[in-house]
Amino acid sequence: GLLSQVRACAACTDLLLGPRPVVQLHPAARLLIIGQAPGTKVHATGVPFNDPSGDAPPRATCAPLWHAPLRALLPNIRLTILLGRYALSAYLPDRAGESVTDIVRTGPVGHPSLGRLWPLPHPSPRNRRWLALNPWVESDIIPAMQVDLRGL
Repeated sequence: GLLSQVRACAACTDLLLGPRPVVQLHPAARLLIIGQAPGTKVHATGVPFNDPSGDAPPRATCAPLWHAPLRALLPNIRLTILLGRYALSAYLPDRAGESVTDIVRTGPVGHPSLGRLWPLPHPSPRNRRWLALNPWVESDIIPAMQVDLRGL
């Protein structure tokens, strides 16, 4: 099936570690999490978000090849979490010139096929300073998103 095709993708054979798409999905999913290029630990384990890094930009070939066909397998998505600058720029292109802080501060926005989009910073430990400078994310944004998640 499509998931096997994605996992066998060789479009990025020039990568130092070789290609390793990391994708998990279930056709009944109501939540979609869109991140960015995985770090070396995620590459080795295949477990999403199992790595403090993930700073590299995603390859320009990945999203055009796979996002739409994978999204077609997920008819029940009602809430999408966008993690980090690259996901924010890709799915909120009209706001690509804005800072992550301004985009996150705005909170969720509606999307015709992805439900409510919740923009968040990348969850890397490298963002601890940013989170410390922006305590409203943990005091306001995260609790509001949790209410939305419980509603799923």
